[in-house]
This record gives sequence, structure tokens and C-alpha cells, in this order.
Amino acid sequence: LRAAGYEPIGGDHYQRGDLPNPHGPGDGQRHCDLAGVPRRDRSDFIGLGLSACSQIGEVFYRLEDELGEWRKRLQAGHMGVSAGLILSEDERLVAEVAQSIACDHALDAAAFEWRNDEPFEECFAGQLPALSPMLARGWAHWDARVLRLAEEGRLLWRMMAACFRPAAAIA
Repeated sequence: LRAAGYEPIGGDHYQRGDLPNPHGPGDGQRHCDLAGVPRRDRSDFIGLGLSACSQIGEVFYRLEDELGEWRKRLQAGHMGVSAGLILSEDERLVAEVAQSIACDHALDAAAFEWRNDEPFEECFAGQLPALSPMLARGWAHWDARVLRLAEEGRLLWRMMAACFRPAAAIA
């Protein structure tokens, strides 16, 4: 894509290089919504219709994906939600790491600690070794305490972000 003139704008999204980038590159201020679309501000994301996914603050939910069941739920005065999740504090920390990797293609451990008042290496001691194969292949590297994704590693950001999930969530 880069050879064809497209520039990365976060996550796995690219934009033609002749268009202005609405986001500053790697400034730590971007977020990706549930669809993976990079945005300047974190805001609620509301999905409408069958099987739509939404995020409101730290709450994620999905609407029923079968039309008859969805209608029954709506007629009964319910939203048609079939699944939901409220992030725990640990899940919120993992989501923050994933946002940073997705949108900035970098993860600043010191900035994480400043925002969360938690020691980064202690929070993710069990997960950091999972990055080793990707580091060995050169898809990312540590620059002091900043994990930086290499050009060829940027399309693999989801794999790298998954390394920070607890082992039980991956199994």
C-alpha cells in the first residue's frame, strides 16, 4: 500500500497520501473504534440493527443477530442486546495497551505508568514474553521503554496487542 502512495493512519487503515491526515502521527492521542477506524477522540460508538456492536464508556454490547428474536426483544421493551461486557480494571489496562499499539504503532511504558499509576512491567510480567517471537523477527523493537512496531510489523498489530491479554483469555 505504501508503494502505491497510501499512508497508515492507525490500526490497519490507510489513506491516500495526497489527502490531509486528520490525526497526528504517533502522538498518543488517537483511538480506534469497534470497527477499527482511527479517530482523534475516544467517544461512544453506537451500532444500530441486527448484530451491531456498540461501546459506551467501558461497556461493550452486541445486539441480537436473528431478526425474529431481535423483534421480540424490542417489542418487549428491551434494546435487543444479546451479549454485553463491562471491562474490569485489568481489561481496561489491556484495552489501553491495544489502543496504543493499534493507533500509534507504539507503546510507551512510562506514559502508561503515568496515566495509570501502575508499574508497566509488573502489570504485564506474564504477557511480555509472548512478544519475544515478534521481536526476534524484527516486527517490533524496544527503544528504551517504548515498544515500536516496524513497518512490516504494523499490519500485525492485532497479534502484538493480543500478547498483552491474560493467558486464560487467549486459550
